[in-house]
Amino acid sequence: MRIRTLPCLVAAISIQAALAQVLIAPETNINSTDIPETEPTLSSKEEPSVTLSSTSSSTPLILNSVHALVDNNLEVDGANFPFLLLPDHRIAARGALACDRMGELLYPAQSRSLPAVVKMLNRVAPNETEFWVDTGSSDPLHITNCDTLVINNGEATIKKGGSCLRLLPALCTNQNTSGKVTVSTSLGRITGSRDKMGFRFQGIRYAKAPVGSLRFAAPQPITTSWLNSIDATAPGNKCPQLGDLPGGDEDCLFLNVFTPKLNADDQSLLPVMF
Repeated sequence: MRIRTLPCLVAAISIQAALAQVLIAPETNINSTDIPETEPTLSSKEEPSVTLSSTSSSTPLILNSVHALVDNNLEVDGANFPFLLLPDHRIAARGALACDRMGELLYPAQSRSLPAVVKMLNRVAPNETEFWVDTGSSDPLHITNCDTLVINNGEATIKKGGSCLRLLPALCTNQNTSGKVTVSTSLGRITGSRDKMGFRFQGIRYAKAPVGSLRFAAPQPITTSWLNSIDATAPGNKCPQLGDLPGGDEDCLFLNVFTPKLNADDQSLLPVMF
């Protein structure tokens, strides 16, 4: 029997490139066919107009980049201080809204967690010096007084009550382990899931079902777009294997993709495992 790995590798690279535009949608709206509006782009000289929406809003929000950060201490109890980094620069209200659309809040930075937070941010955002957070003293509407985490010479401090209208990256909590993530690909949308460690898209069909006339043939690429979002929250069929009979299915050409980062920057490659 010949094992063909090239089609699988090509499919994985295509999926990696397809994680270009990220839609974070509430779990109740993952099958929506409405195309959401992107956030308005503000320059540092523009006077932003703040519009707050209800936390129960079901309109998906386009987030160009999301990075799950974890200080993995390899202990039984799990990793320390998991949070999400939203690198795109936004005013505070927009940062809080982006967290809210993922079922999260602005990260409640505390003094005890700062060393681990600095270590992670220095690795993935070495050129950033200030981030939106919320220690509990911020304006609830994030309009007049907002908290930030400031990094200076490798040391982090919490600054309270600053202007909310600056454009900064945001840090969010990472507690909504049942969150759903929908990405746009060249063939249509794929809905996966996330946990504290990152994002996963499972059971992605990368070739036509190898049954009938395609049995024992080379994998045939998929070229037809799908209309509805593909559910990629569970693994696909496993292939029949010796010692596992009866079990498996001939229709088993599926990929599972895991990544800590979703990024819209076409110039950068994403870390993935498949």
